[in-house]
Amino acid sequence: MMRSVRGGLFAILVAAAFSAPAAAQGHVYARAPGDTLRYRMHSEVRREIVGEKGNINKFGHDVRISLAFQPGDTTRAWFDSLRVMESGPAGELAAGPEGNGLPFVLLFGPLGVDTTLSAPDFPRSLDSLIDLRTQFGTLLPRLPGGPLLPGTTWTDTLVEAGRMGLWEVRDVYVTDYRVVGDSVIGGVGVVVVEFTGRLRGTAYHETGYDAVTEREESGRFYFAPEPGVLVRRSRAGVETAVHTARTPDAVPVVFRTVYSSRIELIPE
Repeated sequence: MMRSVRGGLFAILVAAAFSAPAAAQGHVYARAPGDTLRYRMHSEVRREIVGEKGNINKFGHDVRISLAFQPGDTTRAWFDSLRVMESGPAGELAAGPEGNGLPFVLLFGPLGVDTTLSAPDFPRSLDSLIDLRTQFGTLLPRLPGGPLLPGTTWTDTLVEAGRMGLWEVRDVYVTDYRVVGDSVIGGVGVVVVEFTGRLRGTAYHETGYDAVTEREESGRFYFAPEPGVLVRRSRAGVETAVHTARTPDAVPVVFRTVYSSRIELIPE
């Protein structure tokens, strides 16, 4: 089971023209018990083994997600619809409906998801294509705990460590955010935030493989202070993973992954 630890650094870089009452009010996620938010998400992934011409796999990920707020800071979450596709030299695979409705329990505070308290066991048909147990840790961007005024910057750090199948994994995500302006989406006023992220991960496979992963990404999200919801987020990045067998003459295998994803609130 994976465990998550979060930390953050918040800095306000705003012009003196903003009034003190406005700067004193922090923006948070609305989490009224009984309310449910629904999102649609689409992602595309292209993965290749460096140096092996034609060894390219493509993945697609189309989901609809529900978040149902409970008393306190707990939230139930599940996939309403889920479809994962892979195509490559070995042919095409698809899975998804068998994962619909399986429950997650999240610790969801005013600044976002703090950790995944419990995650379901997914069928092997899905596990062989994608790890869904950590999906909610980075689904919604973390807020800084202060007002989202133009020029505001903050950093969020997420450490995830634990066992995933035959792998012992430790990933460190660091994301830097900056408020760049405001806009209107569907008649709702939103704050526009740009971000850059980086990941450093290590993994150890019990059959004798080690892996080191590095990732860089960038994107933008749109947060509606009223009513306190994420409206849209998009991101894209590149990941490099080096797998090495624990033998004296091992030759590292390098995987390069290019990906993009978009999540959007489904209006009631």
